[in-house]
Amino acid sequence: FNLWLESHPSPNTRRSYRKSWELFLSFTHKKPWQISKSDIASWVSDLRNQDLSPETINLRLAALSSFYTYVTQTYTHLSIEGKEQPLYHYNPVKAVPRPKINPYGKARCLTIDQARAFLHAIPRWTLQGKRDYALLLAYMATGRRNS
Repeated sequence: FNLWLESHPSPNTRRSYRKSWELFLSFTHKKPWQISKSDIASWVSDLRNQDLSPETINLRLAALSSFYTYVTQTYTHLSIEGKEQPLYHYNPVKAVPRPKINPYGKARCLTIDQARAFLHAIPRWTLQGKRDYALLLAYMATGRRNS
């Protein structure tokens, strides 16, 4: 478990994933190798009954799924026969449908005046400013993100 957590470079991700696992295990009172897809589905139902947003539910499911992906694909051990094999055999989270979300549901668009003010605030007389202006203008014109 700790190796899996440490495989995530972001401390925020580690904290969120740890919290999700703590909540899930306190809900099921089972060990990770005893979990079935019905346990996951029951937890999702309970999270919905708590009026959590679909984004929060998906974040919590991502933590569980990430762990099972780690133990089925990355972390291995030697079998009795001496063959290397995954620690676990399947990811029960993948069998449970996740709530649908609109990835841009909370996005806000800049008004034309806000976009102009944003671009005018860039110091275009410097080399870095010229670069930033070109990049941000391209992002704004195409609706792209840096990531």
